[in-house]
Amino acid sequence: KMILFYIITIMSLYLFYVIYKELDNSKKIGAVAIGLMVGGTLGNFYDRLFFKEVVDFIDFIIPVINYDFPIWNVADAGLVVGTCLVMLCLLIDSIKEKANG
Repeated sequence: KMILFYIITIMSLYLFYVIYKELDNSKKIGAVAIGLMVGGTLGNFYDRLFFKEVVDFIDFIIPVINYDFPIWNVADAGLVVGTCLVMLCLLIDSIKEKANG
């Protein structure tokens, strides 16, 4: 069961490497995004390797609306923020392409 997560982690890290190599040097946001995703991937991999599960420890509750947000960890935050930055870069590039041509 865990071997599947290990394989997905290796494949993800390779994909991040390929994307990073393809980045234009002026795209610092893209490099930060890839860094966040690599950090998040390695953080969760560490947990799976040594604890056999991902340790989630940040519990965010919004008492005004009685909402208990799913528990997460710093690695998850890096993955989400990195992914959002990549999507933002892709959106900006798409808008620039349409404006230029």
